[in-house]
Amino acid sequence: MPSWAVTLRPPIPTAGGDDSSGYVYELSPTGEGEWTFTNIFTLGGAYGSNPQGGVVLDASGNIYGATANGGGPNDGVVFGLIGPKEGRHKEKIYLEFNNSNGAQPLGSLIMDSAGSLYGTASLMTNDFPGRC
Repeated sequence: MPSWAVTLRPPIPTAGGDDSSGYVYELSPTGEGEWTFTNIFTLGGAYGSNPQGGVVLDASGNIYGATANGGGPNDGVVFGLIGPKEGRHKEKIYLEFNNSNGAQPLGSLIMDSAGSLYGTASLMTNDFPGRC
């Protein structure tokens, strides 16, 4: 059976709670009707926060997603988790939204057969340059 990687919305913070920026996780079937949860990456700071959509995987197993917040201007990012190599994914930011190129992506990315990523952003200014 296949494994699935998905994003998890931030949990409701509790007193003394955990980082509530969101996670990328994997659920893998055990073959006995059970599933194993693996936290692949904890989002936050430069790597974005508050994921609103799922993730997409390329043919090599790299994971791509978007967050509604985070990055320098806190307008969201498009991130990649490359690997894993030696049991760990390498984090990479592909796009940091800054309102002039859009902001707060709220949906999932899609990938075409050439490996280009497509997504939507909920906000932008009139000086949007048309490409990132």
